[in-house]
Amino acid sequence: MQRIINYPKNSRVVVSAPKGPGQHNFAFDDIRKTCSLCGKDFDCVWNLRCHLTKYHKLATHIANDISPQYADRNLASQRQTTNTAEPTTPDHNDDSINEDLHVESDLEDDDSSDVDDMNSNGDDNVSEIELDAGESIIEMDEDTSPFESPSPGNHLYMHIRNSMLSSASNTSSSLDADLDLLREATGSHTTWNQYTSDTHPFPDLQSMVLLAFVDGDNDIVSRRILKKILFTISLVLKLHEEAIRKKSPFKLPRLDALLNYQTRKKSKISVFPSTKVDIQLPENNTTSAYINLPSDHVRFLAANPKKARNMFSLPDRTPNQSICLQQGEKWRTHWYYQQSMFTHNGVDFWSGDIVNFMNGSTPARFLVESFHTMDNSAVFVQGYMVYILEGGQFIGIEVESISIKLETLLGVDSTPVDVALCYSLEEPHFLKRHVLDETGKLIDPKLFYKVRISSIILFTNDTSGNRSKQYNPYESWSMKFAALSYEERSSIENIHFLSAIPKKKGASGMSLLPKIVEDFKRLENGLVMFSAKDNENVLVASPLLWIEADTPCHSELCGLRMLTSLYPCCKCYVRLQRSMPNLQSSLYYTGRHTARTKVHYLAAASTLGRGSTIPDAPLTGNALTASDLCFANRATDALLELQSFDPSTDTPVEVLHNILLGVAKYLVNDLVKVVLKKNPNQMARLSKALKDYENSQGMSRKFTQELRHCGSFLGRDYKVLLQILPAILVTEFANDSMLSLITPSFVGLGRLCSLVFVRAVRYDYDMYIDEVEKAVTSLIQELHYYVITCEIEGHNPYSLKPKVHLLTHLPNDL
Repeated sequence: MQRIINYPKNSRVVVSAPKGPGQHNFAFDDIRKTCSLCGKDFDCVWNLRCHLTKYHKLATHIANDISPQYADRNLASQRQTTNTAEPTTPDHNDDSINEDLHVESDLEDDDSSDVDDMNSNGDDNVSEIELDAGESIIEMDEDTSPFESPSPGNHLYMHIRNSMLSSASNTSSSLDADLDLLREATGSHTTWNQYTSDTHPFPDLQSMVLLAFVDGDNDIVSRRILKKILFTISLVLKLHEEAIRKKSPFKLPRLDALLNYQTRKKSKISVFPSTKVDIQLPENNTTSAYINLPSDHVRFLAANPKKARNMFSLPDRTPNQSICLQQGEKWRTHWYYQQSMFTHNGVDFWSGDIVNFMNGSTPARFLVESFHTMDNSAVFVQGYMVYILEGGQFIGIEVESISIKLETLLGVDSTPVDVALCYSLEEPHFLKRHVLDETGKLIDPKLFYKVRISSIILFTNDTSGNRSKQYNPYESWSMKFAALSYEERSSIENIHFLSAIPKKKGASGMSLLPKIVEDFKRLENGLVMFSAKDNENVLVASPLLWIEADTPCHSELCGLRMLTSLYPCCKCYVRLQRSMPNLQSSLYYTGRHTARTKVHYLAAASTLGRGSTIPDAPLTGNALTASDLCFANRATDALLELQSFDPSTDTPVEVLHNILLGVAKYLVNDLVKVVLKKNPNQMARLSKALKDYENSQGMSRKFTQELRHCGSFLGRDYKVLLQILPAILVTEFANDSMLSLITPSFVGLGRLCSLVFVRAVRYDYDMYIDEVEKAVTSLIQELHYYVITCEIEGHNPYSLKPKVHLLTHLPNDL
């Protein structure tokens, strides 16, 4: 593999003094080097050393020390240029990365090239790149011994590290300029030592560069991103090698060209069939918007062999476990999520079929209700045992349903069934539809489409059309498939954009809901589309699992007034009055209240003025109307038309908005702005304690400054803060009377965070939910006690906050 070496432009090079006996320092300069043994000229000492090692079979330390005349010529060259400020023009052999990043060989002839190739192939520390289809493109060094920490005297490492930081901070600078600065800085410190390698303590130069990248900054680099970077580097080097072989130019694009490629391409090819819709606005105004309908996303992805494998899924009924959304109660019990048919051994079993067992001698039969998995693998059939008399007449069906393995079923029983018996079989499943030809005619009365269920999660949020995020506001909608794993759902490639609309003239994201709901109604009832997984047309049903949004948006989606109303919760009828005189006991804030149900939402939407009376409302002794209970907004009533959506259960409590940007933010603000506001000494102690954890715990660099000024924090900083702040308060401020009141609240919050920041619970899930409920109750009790005992001016009653109350619904949402 061809080496890429940058040489300094300046001929004047400052050489550091020798650090050990017999050590020689060789500096890069623009004079030519001649081998004293054969007379061959070289453009740099590096190639001369390789030549001496390979062709004259000299040991490395001898090759480093040979011919004192080179050092004398270097010193002479330095004396000539000591008083010269302008650098000399580099010769034609200088690396051309600085000229439009055209990379060319730094060696003049085949002999030198062989030297370099020999060095690349012979060094065990240099990774070789293979492009075999069955192997990884990167073969990592087998030497697994840890690197030593670079000493402060390793100038090359420090210059590389600092250059990386400078280049990353200044995104407008070109790579050419960044590399030039690095070469100028490293030119005066590049030495060869017969006792230690140039890159000590690293095995080679590439390891030094990569370690400077990984450990040189507080930027978050995951294993996935690092592997991707290594792959990219190896691939680019391979392309560079091919470019040298073919004698073609090799040019790297600028950062600006990469970031703005899609914008400047201005392709006129439509990659997705967006639908133009007219939206009705207040005061009889209208506007137009373009929507990528959910059904179009489902249709395109179902035909994709890679995506179709994971977007369809059966309910999973593994007990006492939660490792995927298919194990949630809604997916396991809601009628629209149950798999109505399954094909086994070429036989289609449908919901409502009475089937025979493999051992046909038993008089029992089985009535199929639905299909599900256990442990995300084995397929089971949910249904009822059917018993017959010896004469062949059906006598009854067991009331309790059971699950049996699919392998135990033989085939569908063709014996006529008396539908007047225990179980009604008069109506076939609503997704059981005949296969039709291209003209819409029936092909075979016994031929039905296979059914696939693909649940969808919607997400809505506000954004901005400007980089400042202060102007040109938009509200957007996107979707993702719920059957994907947590990692896949979080990947940007699996988040599918629906639409965005500017917030002007009364338009908002809710203005798009009627068209989105209209499309979801079609998906609920099933659409025929091609499935790459089945290699045929199937009937795909895509019910809505839930809608993700922040807390104010959830209230708007449920058609409620803002969070400042008396009944702000979209799940129950808790009454929250925001003043200290109305404060009630802690039991009121930790207990359960009358639940809002979809029946209540439908009743509220039944009248234009929200004047209908809501039954089973809070037990106040008065008949309360929908308006009294804060039902207000009518823009989202279309959601109630979906059979799979319930506003009271399908607007789940968000950990980010309710814990990190809710309770945690309340307590941090209270700690800084109220408790420590007039105590700078204690604030300095706390800041110092946080600084000690800053590097080891992964906080962002601006965290301490933001804490000092109490600015807005990122969610990830709150998460890190809650890992260490309770411990700091308990240990270093244990005897501080001023902080003793707020410390228990931080401890309770830390306990809750330790439970909710998990991705899966494989065992004892019921016990896990109980522990979460206990943690929520304890936290609210501590907040309530702090509210009634804190006498510091400026303190807020946090137990009355809607985000705090919503935590009581977290166990049910789990």
